[in-house]
Amino acid sequence: MTIVPGGAGCACGRQGCWEAYASGSALARQAAEAAAAGRLAAAVARAGGAAAVRGEHLSEALRSGDPEAAAVADRFADWVGLGVANLVHLLDPEVVVVGGSVMSEVALWEHRVRRAYRRHVLGGGLRPRTTVAAAHLGRRAGAIGAALLIDAVQA
Repeated sequence: MTIVPGGAGCACGRQGCWEAYASGSALARQAAEAAAAGRLAAAVARAGGAAAVRGEHLSEALRSGDPEAAAVADRFADWVGLGVANLVHLLDPEVVVVGGSVMSEVALWEHRVRRAYRRHVLGGGLRPRTTVAAAHLGRRAGAIGAALLIDAVQA
C-alpha cells in the first residue's frame, strides 16, 4: 500500500510503501536518522555512536522514559496507525491484527498505534469500533499464518 507517493524506498523496489515507514527496518532507519540529526542521545549512548543506532536501542531508551525516544516512537506509530486506518476504510474489519518484530514489544507500541489509528480513521465516533490488536505470535505470525493457509488449501 502506497502511503507517500515518491517517498522512501521500499524493499519491494517501489517508493512510499507502508512497509517503508511502518516496519522494523523502517523504525531502525527512523531511529538512525534521528540520531544522525543530533537527537536520541540515550539511544546513541546505548549503541556506542549515532551510526550504530537501531530499533532495539530506541526501544531501550523508550523503556527508560526518554522523551526524544518517545517522539520518534510516536511518529513511527503514526505511520502504523495511518496504514491501519487505510485498511479499515477499505475493508471495514472488526479486528486488525498488527504483527512483526516491533509489535513483539506490545507494551511499548500498542497504545501508541491505537492512538494514532483513532486520529486517522474517518468517522471514528460514528462507525462500529474496530479493534487494533498485537499479534499473539509476535514476529512469527506471518510465517505461521502462511503455513496454515497452505495447509488449508491442501485439505
